[in-house]
Order: sequence, then C-alpha cells, then structure tokens
Amino acid sequence: MPAGHVAATAVNAIHVNVGINEEEDRGVIFSVLPRQFLVPQRSTGHSEPDSSIYTDIRRGGHFGGGYAPFVAARSM
Repeated sequence: MPAGHVAATAVNAIHVNVGINEEEDRGVIFSVLPRQFLVPQRSTGHSEPDSSIYTDIRRGGHFGGGYAPFVAARSM
C-alpha cells in the first residue's frame, strides 16, 4: 500500500499508511479512532496512544459505516 493511502477501515478505526520502515520491511501506519477506545494506562494491541488520533466521532458511520473511506483511497 503506498504511503498516504487508507490501509484498513473497521467500526473501531481507520488506519492510514504513512511510509515504510525499511529496517523491518513493513508499513508504518497511524490510526484514527473513536475516543471511547482511548485507554491511556495500557496498550490494547490495536491502538497505541502515540500513533493514534482520537476523535469524538462515535464508531459506525465514518468508522466501518457508509461514510468510511475505501481501502486504498488516497488520504492526503
């Protein structure tokens, strides 16, 4: 997936590829998540507070619903 494109969408997140970690040969992503998934005291596995943007938009709709971006859509 090229940098600047949507890598995945779901009811709980939109993941955007922002580059390649050449040392580990894998993509680098950041995630946009509904605020209710913010758990600052521990990692939940799919959401790291330092690599995520949290919004007050509730899950569904923009997250996995009819307004979610398509995978491979240009995000920038």
